[in-house]
Amino acid sequence: MIQSVLDFDLKRLFSEKSLYFLTFAVIFAISLLNKWLLITWLIITPVFFIFKYGVNDGFLMTLLVYQFRQMCNNQDLCIPITTVPIGQLIYYIVIIVSSFYFILHVNTEKIDRGIFYLLVLFSVYAALSSFVNSSYPIVALFKIILYAIPFIGTICGVSNSKRTDWVNLIFILLCSFMTLNLIFISNNDAYLHSKLELFRGLSAHSNQLGFLCVLFQAIIWTKYNNIDLSTIIISILNLIILCLTMARGQIIAFLILAVIFLLTCKIDIQKKAMLIIFLMIIAVIFSSRLMDIFIEFMNSKYRTSGSNVFSASRGEQFERIMNQFWNNPLTGTGFNVPFIKGVRDSSFYFSLPTEDGNLFFALLCQTGIIGLVLFTLAYGRIFINGKGTLLFFSPILICISEMTFFSTNNVGLLLYFFYAIFINNGVKELFRGNETLCHRIKLQQIQ
Repeated sequence: MIQSVLDFDLKRLFSEKSLYFLTFAVIFAISLLNKWLLITWLIITPVFFIFKYGVNDGFLMTLLVYQFRQMCNNQDLCIPITTVPIGQLIYYIVIIVSSFYFILHVNTEKIDRGIFYLLVLFSVYAALSSFVNSSYPIVALFKIILYAIPFIGTICGVSNSKRTDWVNLIFILLCSFMTLNLIFISNNDAYLHSKLELFRGLSAHSNQLGFLCVLFQAIIWTKYNNIDLSTIIISILNLIILCLTMARGQIIAFLILAVIFLLTCKIDIQKKAMLIIFLMIIAVIFSSRLMDIFIEFMNSKYRTSGSNVFSASRGEQFERIMNQFWNNPLTGTGFNVPFIKGVRDSSFYFSLPTEDGNLFFALLCQTGIIGLVLFTLAYGRIFINGKGTLLFFSPILICISEMTFFSTNNVGLLLYFFYAIFINNGVKELFRGNETLCHRIKLQQIQ
């Protein structure tokens, strides 16, 4: 009896499927350490998933796994994709090719065409306004392409998928990523080399790890929509990582997400009370750490000419944003690129970062009032027709203090998956409702 159990476990452990994924995981781990292994991994990943799951789901899984490899960008601990030009080129080629495949093979009956048309309208408008107004029109157009095509493609791809549970897959990947970060929690290179020593794990910055924690929590509550022991344990570990990052904007986003969850989840009052108590306990545990951070910011070391540098930088940022907005309030100054008055550079650059603070200011400055209205119409339509409140709000909440919404080079792909799942859930609900209605009509006709 015991021998048969052992034989079964060994067979399952060394099954073909397990060995495939074990080999893939080992290559993924090694790709963190060597650029040539990184390039090899980027090439074999789409081949592996397409072979196992077909072209549509294989490409979608490739995009997700690429996204999580892209999150590993702490140069002190691993080799980021962005530091390997060939790897970055492969990354973008696979994203564009897979996105076009999804769009060309979409079943139009399974998507909301209104959402599709509004997203295309916003993207075309942003491209035209950027071409006319931007200081860097070619870079702006490139960034629009890397936003619009992957986003629309992901929506189409998820709508074509029949068997994969995408929420569960994202949960597994984020859980694995957070586990890796916990492994490095005692490593000095996992912290920013500054006075505050903020935890960043495998990410380049503590803010980046912070918004991944918020997205992970949204997936936890979406997947389980309940409060039990396993959910509490995972949430505690996730919140510990978030508090170690001390990403203030993301901690605020987490609290807002918790309030939304309490208002929308279908659980009894006792469990909601448990969640409130849990959040209060965590706040008490980390209150001393929060106070230390506050004191550090208020310390004279962070003051210049009698004013707080942090507050001054925020004030300067707001002033720059307003100046940029008033340069072209209606149509904006260019999509996701810096604006320099009087400059018109048609060269191409891979790295032109912007510091617009949050999603609202970014849209207002980069696309103007017209762009903000078009964006609101498109995402308003998504909100009305989708299902899964946390999936909709979490990408917006993480942009309270860190603008990552349109960045495929950051966590953009993950945000697109959140909205694709949200939209697909709404379409499925609509189909179920129509089928139920047709069934009732047929019953009435029979009777």
